[in-house]
Amino acid sequence: GGSDLEKVWEDCGCILWDLSASEEHAQFMVQNLILEVLLANIVVSPSSRVTEICLGIIGNISCHEALRGRINSTNGLVGAVAEQLLLDDVPCLCEACRVLSLCLKGDDGAIWAEALLAEPFICRILWIAETALNPLLLSKIVGLLLAVSENDAVSSILLPSLMKSDLSSLLINLLAFEMNKLREERQPERFEAMDTILRTLEALSTVEGYSREISLNRTLWQLAKEMIELPDKIEL
Repeated sequence: GGSDLEKVWEDCGCILWDLSASEEHAQFMVQNLILEVLLANIVVSPSSRVTEICLGIIGNISCHEALRGRINSTNGLVGAVAEQLLLDDVPCLCEACRVLSLCLKGDDGAIWAEALLAEPFICRILWIAETALNPLLLSKIVGLLLAVSENDAVSSILLPSLMKSDLSSLLINLLAFEMNKLREERQPERFEAMDTILRTLEALSTVEGYSREISLNRTLWQLAKEMIELPDKIEL
């Protein structure tokens, strides 16, 4: 039956996911057309778990700088990964954000930036950041925005559209929300998201054309002041 076949696929896929963390294994897998196999599965599979595993393997391969060029040159793969942002499954979204963040940081990040420039993707990225309730997903989607801000070639392509859609206010509102959570109860699982938000604001404050908008924001100043005044030491 279909469920039995999917279970076998999942078991084998998870083995490949683990093996792909090794550059030697990942190189062998890429030489044997795993990227084409993963692309085919992403395109046709109705299973969120299968999609998550495919993206997880691609994410591990993306960690190996020498192999990113093979990902970029696999026909249709860049667009297929970008389209996964339109899914509603949290694990799939987390893995898609991981792949995109890694590839946006690379030398060929502009290729990925061009794929994300379409309005549906810009709106979707901001919508996920604004509505994410899962701390891990929030950290991953803001991490994607951090990757955009830290690569000059990528930021020149994507930041104008993101800032036009009020990215700075979104990040400051997210920081305010996390500060409120922090005042109510210390939740260590939320610290990574807050740290990523702060790093993204810091990166934006150094980008020519946007630094003034960030650094002169009174709300941000007040939030930073309150964070410094927190009575307990916290590594943020």
